[in-house]
Amino acid sequence: MDDPLATLVGIPFVDHGRTAAGADCWGLFRLAVLEIAGLDLPAYEDHYLSVAERKANADMIRGVVGDWRPVPAGEERSLDGIIMRDGRYESHVGLVVKPGLMLHTYQGGSSCVDRYHNSPFRERIVSFHRHAALENAF
Repeated sequence: MDDPLATLVGIPFVDHGRTAAGADCWGLFRLAVLEIAGLDLPAYEDHYLSVAERKANADMIRGVVGDWRPVPAGEERSLDGIIMRDGRYESHVGLVVKPGLMLHTYQGGSSCVDRYHNSPFRERIVSFHRHAALENAF
């Protein structure tokens, strides 16, 4: 079977992007969960004007958490979400590829897999979450 990450790495960052042609952090997260697990998450395109509006993004992320339960650090697994601070707001999301590695994207770059335990990201991580529909995925 093909590695689904192969099509998810290198996607250019596009504000409000929701496709493989370009995606912001939520768009990439949504695309990855659909591609890997078949779970179609809401697009939330109208919930913020731009990724630069970190407070609006943080408010949107807090509103999304309803179907997601917190997972203690150290118990995260593939397809769990990571909420991170961007400045003083909890406004960035990534997807656990496997414990210690996450898929994410950033403004001015493209989607990539980064370490989150022993890197500057460690200090930005606020919480891990698992979607109710993925609770028994493994």
